[in-house]
Amino acid sequence: MAVERVPRLYQQLIQHTPPEALQRAMRQTNAEIFDKGERHTEFKGMGTTCSALVLVPRGILIGHIGDSRVYRVRGHRIEQLTRDHSLAWECGLSEKEAEGIPKNIITRSMGPHEQVEPDLEGPLPVQNRDIFVLCTDGLSGPVENAEIGLLASHLPDADRATKALVGLTLARGAPDNVTVVIAKAGPEEVTSSYTKQEPWPLTDTAASSRGSQTIPWKSLLAAGVFFFLTMVLFGDLVPRTAPIVDAVASIAAALSALATIVFLLMALLGSLTFREPTAATKAGSRVGKGSYKEAACGPSESLLEGIAASIESAADRLDAADREQLLPLVAQTRAGGVAHGYDDAIAAAATALCLIAEALPRQRTATLPHKGEDDGPDRSAESD
Repeated sequence: MAVERVPRLYQQLIQHTPPEALQRAMRQTNAEIFDKGERHTEFKGMGTTCSALVLVPRGILIGHIGDSRVYRVRGHRIEQLTRDHSLAWECGLSEKEAEGIPKNIITRSMGPHEQVEPDLEGPLPVQNRDIFVLCTDGLSGPVENAEIGLLASHLPDADRATKALVGLTLARGAPDNVTVVIAKAGPEEVTSSYTKQEPWPLTDTAASSRGSQTIPWKSLLAAGVFFFLTMVLFGDLVPRTAPIVDAVASIAAALSALATIVFLLMALLGSLTFREPTAATKAGSRVGKGSYKEAACGPSESLLEGIAASIESAADRLDAADREQLLPLVAQTRAGGVAHGYDDAIAAAATALCLIAEALPRQRTATLPHKGEDDGPDRSAESD
């Protein structure tokens, strides 16, 4: 439902600005999933993570709910553009500190509750050859960010890179469902700079028209400072050694008292004024705080060794014919160090991982009970 409805609703909400349309589309999709869960007992409480990326003239916009992720690979760096809505991230724990916390505890998802607030990120300018990876935690869990960036950026074909990443996940046991989308930007997707751009409101139109009430802290602080200065001057804390000094002090005290009154009036008027929410998506500005993590993802012997070890481990689960194809590729992956150039090694690793992506599911399907066997149909469904 999320995959189908979010893009469709976004297109239908074209009368709104892109951030509004994306925000509304995700909220409405959440409401539809929740409604179906309420109407059908078997779907009660169902939910999903959802990460959406929209390309607009000002760059990319991201809408995000849950612990799936959106990455940008630029050059030899991979950046995580979304914030995980997970218990570990909400507590601000490092990966080492969060080791004892189950990774499947998420704090926000689409569907289980009637209302949910998606995160918005962007717009982020797009450069030629930028690569965007959208994935579930089935990939980001067993595969390191640097490995994701390496395969996504060094394999020219996005389909092959996607398949290789799935293969690496399978090689490491695939503890969760894995979904991966890779999008590569070309010259046509590069963000142009505009000198005249209308700001985008970031909340619903109704909420924007109401505005928000703010506390005028600056005016209150200034009034406090001048009030203190007035008390000092009127309280004879300044030595009056001559008539001229006394006159100057009196004038300064009067001016300070006047300034106190002016700033108090400004604070009062400011507190009574309803202000439109600041539009942060005009040219040169954005919403969200990503990137949240980044890593170097250039080719290195350590990265290739980690991938080669996983491929070698997966070979033990393959039949003899597939294993015979796989082992020479492991050797090629390990042989491709700095001296020999990394391109051949990465290509060999990709070939091996794509083979794993095909072979392991094929073998798994072959071992499932077939219809009519004594095990019955339920066992097959449970294994699926």
